Amino acid sequence: MKNKIIEINENTYLKNLIEEYPILKEKLKDINPKFSLLDTVFGKIMLNSVTLSKMSEKTNTNIEELIDKIKKIIEDISKSKD
Repeated sequence: MKNKIIEINENTYLKNLIEEYPILKEKLKDINPKFSLLDTVFGKIMLNSVTLSKMSEKTNTNIEELIDKIKKIIEDISKSKD
């Protein structure tokens, strides 16, 4: 099954990416350990409304670096499905 094409930029909602690539939630911890907060009750609530820009701010991660790393993870996920 092919995944939808999702434009990834600072306004992209994390929820949309995780719906399309569920393993991404686990892989985010490799980018920044603070993303493990997504496994908490508060993180699950915030997941519905957080953009990549907000994630970048909250974890002090450079937005361009965050987007590039997410794209790389998604690329790797997609390759492994082929």
